[in-house]
Amino acid sequence: MVILRILGNGLLILIFAFWWGFKRVLSILLRLLLLVAAVVLTTVFIFRQPPPRS
Repeated sequence: MVILRILGNGLLILIFAFWWGFKRVLSILLRLLLLVAAVVLTTVFIFRQPPPRS
């Protein structure tokens, strides 16, 4: 059953590659989310400040 073994190894490699890629994509998405959150928080903080009293 050599074919079965090759298929099993291929499946393992596929799962590993998928998991690795998934983790990479997840980390990139997390960084993007943090960046967007930082920008939104900064803009909200800047525009939320009360206008200077004259």
